[in-house]
Amino acid sequence: MNQELIFEFNKLKKKLFIKENLSKIFKNIYLKLAEIIFLRKINLNKPIIIGLSGAQGSGKSTFAQFLKLILEKKYNLKTAVVSIDDVYKTKKERFRISKKINKLFLTRGVPGTHDINFFN
Repeated sequence: MNQELIFEFNKLKKKLFIKENLSKIFKNIYLKLAEIIFLRKINLNKPIIIGLSGAQGSGKSTFAQFLKLILEKKYNLKTAVVSIDDVYKTKKERFRISKKINKLFLTRGVPGTHDINFFN
């Protein structure tokens, strides 16, 4: 396995404050999934979108960062990661809604706290 890729993977792991040994997951999941994505990309010959879903705090963003690293370093693919966390309404907007509807709108993650028009 590419030593530079392993080095970068461990560097990212440290940056994300992950202490667990991920070597088996790296080999058995991340590398295999990255290869599948690469082969799909080559066959389609156009940009592809990969979606990840899961509960809050389940590791979607972390998973995406590791996948991005491998796709860029091993397969030289240009990638972008966009998270639903990037499209929350502002605190000011959520405060206004919380006064009108319910105080739960102050908390990020509640349905209705995302700016659904962001991508329009």
